[in-house]
Amino acid sequence: MIYERMDCRLCGCPVQTVLELTPTPIANDFPPAPNSGEKYPLGLKQCGNCLHVQIGHVLSDKMLYSPKYKYQTPAALKPQMDARAHILRFQFNDARNVLEIGANNGLFLDSLKKAGFSNTLGVDPSSIHPEVWGVPFDADCAKSVEKRLGKVDLVIANNVFAHIDDLRPVFEAVESILSDDGCLVFEVQYLVPMMDSGAFDMIYHEHRDYHTIGPLQPFLRSVGLIMVNWERFDATAGQYGYSLKSGGMRLPRPRKKRTGTCLQKLLHCTRKSRYPKLMARFPLLAHRPRQRP
Repeated sequence: MIYERMDCRLCGCPVQTVLELTPTPIANDFPPAPNSGEKYPLGLKQCGNCLHVQIGHVLSDKMLYSPKYKYQTPAALKPQMDARAHILRFQFNDARNVLEIGANNGLFLDSLKKAGFSNTLGVDPSSIHPEVWGVPFDADCAKSVEKRLGKVDLVIANNVFAHIDDLRPVFEAVESILSDDGCLVFEVQYLVPMMDSGAFDMIYHEHRDYHTIGPLQPFLRSVGLIMVNWERFDATAGQYGYSLKSGGMRLPRPRKKRTGTCLQKLLHCTRKSRYPKLMARFPLLAHRPRQRP
């Protein structure tokens, strides 16, 4: 199934087309002959309220993650994963129960265990790893995880939250299983450096969202989570990591409507793009994080 999504995945307001690319086949499908796969519309839309950017046409999970789905986390990334796991162990030394969402082939899960996280669990609907549950993470999965581990001290989700069509229930499920001092740590590609570098090849059907901090913050607050830290990694044209904790209460879902003039005033680019024609397609692009002192 394929449909054109006309509302924002974060705030529910209308979206408008800002970039149209040539229709393409599913990126990780690998048909038997070159150029023989069915092609689907490919473009980006932006919210007129919160400025979130997302894919225009949504392909179903069944189409994207069929039994033919071949992507596996490359073994060449193991040294970086080991290093990242040790950093997390240092940052969350008291964390006992750890959940990884989108564990894929279990490579990072192995790194977490090696770093000293002994009580770990992974979930991923496309995984065949024996220690990874082959189910999507949702409210039902969260209840099962809590029965297995108890409340979770650390939830990790690397390159996951750009792939989910209905984000709100997933974040609500995460918030429901976090311990009182628990933390969600996730990484996702950041839109602004992707556009700056002209990395249009990162736009494909699996990537349903192209996140920036500005739209994320009110969305996260609305599901009871507060962003307490972020950092940039030099990977895939700009990768950002976020740390979130439970806010203790859920705030109303943001619905305030802005005008186009106000949106254009929100453009805060601190340096000139190397691809001005591409960046010009995003007149509403905003929320470049401020540099910390």
